[in-house]
Amino acid sequence: MGDDRGRTMGKGTRRALACMAVLGLMLYAALAQAAAIPFKKSSTEIQTDKTLREILPDFFHDQGLEVVLSPQVAARNGTLNGSFKGTYAQVWRRIADTNGLLAYWDGSAVYVYLDSERVTDYTSVPLPLEQQFISAMGSVNWADAATGNVWKLEPSTGLVSITGTKRFAEQVKQMSLTIAGLGQRETTRFKFYPLKYAWASDTSMNLGSRQVTVPGVASVLRALVSDPGSYSQFSGASERLASPRQRGLRGQGLAGQGQQPPPPLGNYSVPPAQDDDGLTPPAAQLAPTAQRNGVEAIAGSGDTRIVADSFRNAIIVRDTPDRLPMYDELIRQLDVPPQMVEIEATIIDVNKTKARQLGINWFYRNHRTTVGFMSGNQTPADALYNKALLLAALGLGDTSGLPPLFNNGFQIGTILGNPAKFVANINALEDDGIAHVVTRPQVITMNDAEAVIQSNQSVYVPVAGAYNSDLYNVTAGTTLRVTPHLVMEEGAPRIRMMVQIEDGNITYSAKDAQDISYPIVSQNAVNTQAVIQDGQGLLLGGLVQDQSQNNEHKIPVLGDIPLLGYLFKTVQKQRAHTERLFLITPRLVMLNHINGQQTPSSPQVSMESQEQLDKQEASRDAWWNHKKSQVTQPAPLPVIVQSPPPAAPAPAPQKRPPE
Repeated sequence: MGDDRGRTMGKGTRRALACMAVLGLMLYAALAQAAAIPFKKSSTEIQTDKTLREILPDFFHDQGLEVVLSPQVAARNGTLNGSFKGTYAQVWRRIADTNGLLAYWDGSAVYVYLDSERVTDYTSVPLPLEQQFISAMGSVNWADAATGNVWKLEPSTGLVSITGTKRFAEQVKQMSLTIAGLGQRETTRFKFYPLKYAWASDTSMNLGSRQVTVPGVASVLRALVSDPGSYSQFSGASERLASPRQRGLRGQGLAGQGQQPPPPLGNYSVPPAQDDDGLTPPAAQLAPTAQRNGVEAIAGSGDTRIVADSFRNAIIVRDTPDRLPMYDELIRQLDVPPQMVEIEATIIDVNKTKARQLGINWFYRNHRTTVGFMSGNQTPADALYNKALLLAALGLGDTSGLPPLFNNGFQIGTILGNPAKFVANINALEDDGIAHVVTRPQVITMNDAEAVIQSNQSVYVPVAGAYNSDLYNVTAGTTLRVTPHLVMEEGAPRIRMMVQIEDGNITYSAKDAQDISYPIVSQNAVNTQAVIQDGQGLLLGGLVQDQSQNNEHKIPVLGDIPLLGYLFKTVQKQRAHTERLFLITPRLVMLNHINGQQTPSSPQVSMESQEQLDKQEASRDAWWNHKKSQVTQPAPLPVIVQSPPPAAPAPAPQKRPPE
């Protein structure tokens, strides 16, 4: 029994000695004297009436020391008056005690704070590495109980509390991260994520005078694992104005010969290029690290690395095994099959001046889609008749609440969606020069992906300089940007569209004294959002252009006589008032998941669906004709049919004399 008691006491003694050793090491690390500021041992005498931000840099620079003043110390406006004599260390203690200052030497610079700037911060150390952390902190000798720079480690949780200056807290936290990284280096893993639908790398496109960069999956992951604020440029698509100045031509001729071609791209790192204005392109800003063979390496926090392989459209992640499942779930949600959306844009120019002059009544109707052009001088019967036609085309039976659409002048009726198809039947107006379909482009894009349709004209304007000339690009035209977003509401799809339209043209000014005419750009823009059903159309109008032209017709020679020449010539002034309309129709396009399945955009349509469309069209036409017959139409003018004059008798054939 005595032996058991001795063994028990021996085990308890060993545990106590181990705990005392750990506590002693912790106490040594926390209370060890920090490295003192390396002041010169010589004496000095200072007489000054300057502020702290003026005297402190000179005081430390005289000893060959770098100094960093906190913003609060630099903001002190009071002057330091008096004479200070003694060693540099004694002079500093008097200045610090008088002004309530606190200095910390980190081994490379002296950081000066106010006594009130002490901070309390926390960090953590993995439990298996706590002894390494204690040993490392004891060797660097940063803590100093006299100045209040202390730290404390909780052995049970690995939590480290830090009290002292801001620079001391930063060093302790950096040490804890370094120690924690030692245990993680051996446990990092690589994983390859091939993407099917999403882009791994960032994509850039030039849209007129703008350069748009859309972050890829690698950039999204990098923004999530990095520190807050250090990756703010990847919060969404970035847009940048492109330089209008073209690349100079100097050095591209004989001066450019004799230069050695650069080595292959895969043999070296490419530094970020700069454009003509000295700006770094967005692609270089988004990828500050080297790009080799199309592989873009993006660093994360700690040992985390996220690489975008543009050749294979894949993501390569290096991280700890416990964090890899987090990437699996997120990448699975980002790489999903996209919903395809077909965007059809119809651009129509309407000459409002000719519409008023001709005074015609015309309707374009396609199911529930109606555009009306009415004359300015209508009788009440004509107005009632045209109104009934509009109601029949819209499928409305009640006239209450209908806004007055038939005022004097040119009118544009309501445009609603068409679930089947949209056919622009305006041949009659095109023959009279009233309306003209400028273009009708179609493009297929993915859900939440911007579709761009543009037709621009570029003019390069030479601008002379002191030694050479530069070319500046002036661009104008029609640019349509549509971003669709699919929303399911009660089982029915709705499409939310963000539409941006820019419409402009280039004209030239009158020639100046140097016989040079400069381009003048006029731009119109429409930015809007709307939520419509699949196949419906969104009509945007109001972009009006006025064009005036003077034509002179004269008799040669006589029309040039002063004063009397006006009798032999005429001047005709023409003015065109044109309004441009944009009709945007989105349609959902289903992917062929089953072999042989037809899509709505396929030229072959099933017989059953075509028969249903024909029946719906026939029922609407029958109802519309019935309503049309019930309306009292104005009596038509009598038409006098004149009989054609009798034809002259044909001459008798002449007989050929015999030979």
